[in-house]
Amino acid sequence: MLRVEIWMIPNGDESKKFLHSTAKIVNDSTTTIATNGELGSYKVEFMQSYKFNPDKIWKTGKAKNIHRTKQGVWHILNQALKSILG
Repeated sequence: MLRVEIWMIPNGDESKKFLHSTAKIVNDSTTTIATNGELGSYKVEFMQSYKFNPDKIWKTGKAKNIHRTKQGVWHILNQALKSILG
């Protein structure tokens, strides 16, 4: 599992930073198994921000057929964001 964290740092002051939101990225194994590890597909949960309920899912997305040696986590996140935001 990967976790993406968005931190707010008011006026660049690290002593005042706080966690704004998170996303959880989990390999769903199906594509990885079917392609002998060449590709991966991922389920993503975008959690609500701190202003609401950070323990609740805001939206879910998917990143499909990511080439595991030629693409990385930014490709996963990009595809997952596109899947929920268009």
